[in-house]
Amino acid sequence: MNNRFTIGCSSAEVLAFVEEIINIVKRDQFVEVNKIVPSFVNHAQAIPPELYKEYVLALLGQARSSSDAGAPAAKRALEPLPEAIAEAGIPGMDEEFVVWNSREEYPKKFVPQFRRLGNASQQKLFGIFSICRTVFMTRYLSNDFSRTVVGNQIHQLLKFGVAPPS
Repeated sequence: MNNRFTIGCSSAEVLAFVEEIINIVKRDQFVEVNKIVPSFVNHAQAIPPELYKEYVLALLGQARSSSDAGAPAAKRALEPLPEAIAEAGIPGMDEEFVVWNSREEYPKKFVPQFRRLGNASQQKLFGIFSICRTVFMTRYLSNDFSRTVVGNQIHQLLKFGVAPPS
């Protein structure tokens, strides 16, 4: 990699630097992300492959932020996301992620585009993104909200046969 992130740096230094940027994006402090994210997303090719998963999850989180510049930049970066980066991010979309993000706009756009990269269990899990909000709330969050712990929600969703969209 020959770019501004890596010139004169060891791979360990680049890894630590990019990891810190990803952590800043995840913290979502508006002053920080409004300055960092617009520039950071223009350098996706400089991200070490071992951080692709965290990069994807950080972008998905930032896309739902209310930050003035960080959120729009993350949304723009998710649209043409290189497949190798997206593929590494799919394993991070586990049961907990899906429950907490199944109603969010950008995961709902990301999943149909890249769902084929997930394993069989994830393919079934990603079917949750196809349920409309009203059906989801009525089926899984009504009556006794206290029993809707993340794992219980997912197991119930899979038990009742949430089918992936065709």
